[in-house]
Amino acid sequence: MRLTLLLRLLREVSGLRLALLAPVLLAAVGRGLVLAGTHPAGQWAVPFLTF
Repeated sequence: MRLTLLLRLLREVSGLRLALLAPVLLAAVGRGLVLAGTHPAGQWAVPFLTF
């Protein structure tokens, strides 16, 4: 019984963490692409990273 309770709690917390972390990761990747697109040396990588 304790094992099933522990597994259920871990599953619920993992889902909450993923729901909170996904927008932050998306914003960070978007910001990185914007910065790479404005940098002369990074402009070649943006088209490859977006496809």
